[in-house]
Amino acid sequence: MRRLSRAEARRISELENQMGSQTFRNVMSTSESGRIIDPRRLARWESGRGRLSEAEAERLKNVSANAARISTLKERNEGKTDWKVNKSLRNWVAGGKQKGIAPDDEAEKERQRIAAKALGYLGVDTQSGQWYITKRG
Repeated sequence: MRRLSRAEARRISELENQMGSQTFRNVMSTSESGRIIDPRRLARWESGRGRLSEAEAERLKNVSANAARISTLKERNEGKTDWKVNKSLRNWVAGGKQKGIAPDDEAEKERQRIAAKALGYLGVDTQSGQWYITKRG
């Protein structure tokens, strides 16, 4: 766990305003059980007093790089069950396929398969190649 930088705290605030608090907290969750980030923890992050784990820091970079796509996918699927849409978005951000990079091992292939299935639920044609995830790092 490490402290947040000012730039990260500012970016968290911008992303929350752009996507909405509920969506941002859902997508930033690294829990496999589907538990979302506590609003008090998000408030600490925004004020710059919180701490980020390495997985959360990586997730923040990916969410930041794909914020427009996440918002678009969320808007396109307004009528669907919320928890399924949120889980699909989380799976896509966590295991989405990068353009031009082959998976290293079986675990990576499995994460990409789950992410492709999640995009299929969201109504995206995964064969088109335009919904690759942008990963920063």
